[in-house]
Order: sequence, then structure tokens, then C-alpha cells
Amino acid sequence: MKKIKLNFALAAMLAGATAAFAFTPARHANTNWYFNGSAGQEQSASAWSTTTVPDDCAPSGTLPCEISVNASNQTQLQSFLSSHTVAQIDAMSAEKRP
Repeated sequence: MKKIKLNFALAAMLAGATAAFAFTPARHANTNWYFNGSAGQEQSASAWSTTTVPDDCAPSGTLPCEISVNASNQTQLQSFLSSHTVAQIDAMSAEKRP
């Protein structure tokens, strides 16, 4: 009888652990977005690209160069940009553009 209870307890723990992993929300990888616009366009998704990397990024400048955010398309990026100030977006970019 003890063996049955032990097996049942082990099975219940295994089922609980499996269920915990099944309901863990998936984590989405951030996407790198590169700013190709000019001053005043920092909050416009159309000024950002995932493929066109600016060649003038440097440690200093006035415009952002790259941000990495949880937005895989321009609609999601626009939502993200709209919820942040230009100063916050600039602060997310380690490198800047002139």
C-alpha cells in the first residue's frame, strides 16, 4: 500500500511540474530596430528598420542609432514608440547618430 501511495505522489508531482511548464508564458525575443530618420521622427515607426543599419553610428550624437524592443513588426513598434517620449527612446540607444 505504501508503494502505491508513493507512486501516486510521484505521479502527482510530475503532473504538476509538467502543467507548470505548459502554462509558462512564452518569452519573445527583442528585435533590433535601426533609426534611419531625421530629428522629429523618433516616434514614427516608418523611420525605423530591422535591416538598414546606419553607417554613422558613434558614441555621441543627437539621434538614436539602434533600439532593441519587444516589437517584431512596425505596428507593434509604433505602439511601443507612441508610449515613450523622445527622450526615453534616445536613452535606449547606446550609440547615437549625428
